[in-house]
Amino acid sequence: MPDTNDAVKDDEWTASPEARKAAARAFPWSDEMRAKILAGHLDSCDEVRAFSRFEKKIRLSMRLSMQAEIEKLDAVLTAAFGSRYRE
Repeated sequence: MPDTNDAVKDDEWTASPEARKAAARAFPWSDEMRAKILAGHLDSCDEVRAFSRFEKKIRLSMRLSMQAEIEKLDAVLTAAFGSRYRE
């Protein structure tokens, strides 16, 4: 990624506000970095890359958690209704 302000501006808005809030709370950023994340204003390509890596970890964790909940629900519904629930 080129080290230009345009490149940073293009990448800094890829994260949703919810993902920015989660990242600001869940990772030991400095107070300055936490404020930048919450505002969506990352100054350098390194900051964007660091946040992007963390955001990907959050998304993967959320997907795995949701998949586990879906599997539990599927098991309960299958136990209660058998194959009829899938039809």
